[in-house]
Amino acid sequence: MISFLTGNARILLTIDEKGHWSNLYYPFAGQYQHLRSIKLGIFDEADESFAWLGDDAGWAIEQTHVPGSYAGRTVYRGEAADVEVVDSVH
Repeated sequence: MISFLTGNARILLTIDEKGHWSNLYYPFAGQYQHLRSIKLGIFDEADESFAWLGDDAGWAIEQTHVPGSYAGRTVYRGEAADVEVVDSVH
């Protein structure tokens, strides 16, 4: 499910409920989809462990719009770290 849309006259980016980029259209919205999905991961050097943000059950996800902009804000809260990601197209 798409949670956020951000874009300009040439690029449209959609972000899903887990904070992953789900579609990127260029040079016009609805024309030429340039990706299937992009997601972020985090690596803990001390534990030598890796986790995909939003995919593992240990993350609580909160999403909001950034007031006064077309940006979407996703906050991942986990046991070892909290991560904030703001997605926007200039």
